[in-house]
Amino acid sequence: MRLIEQIEEELQNRQLSGLTAVHLEVGEFAGVEPSLLETAFQELAAERWPQQVQLRLTVVPLTVRCRQCCEQFPVERFRFVCPRCEHAKVDVISGEELRLVNLTVVRPQPQEAVS
Repeated sequence: MRLIEQIEEELQNRQLSGLTAVHLEVGEFAGVEPSLLETAFQELAAERWPQQVQLRLTVVPLTVRCRQCCEQFPVERFRFVCPRCEHAKVDVISGEELRLVNLTVVRPQPQEAVS
């Protein structure tokens, strides 16, 4: 899973460990079923990291912009028609993404100098 590789790269590049949570944005039309993503993530995470890692998902609604009047609106019930001017040609603004937003890690406590 490319997501796991991306997380490992971030941890390595920033010299971090102790991963506790992963926050993703998942577009409503990204072609990803959130519950299946979570199940797959938990299985793969258990193989990679000794501690439990929580997956936090934020679903991003499908939002479009009308090419005629520039109105932005969420798509509901697969209706891609502008509510302002009834024009049917639109551009997708959001709702198709799968984005790693941030990682939560436990920072190690600084070791005290022993004299």
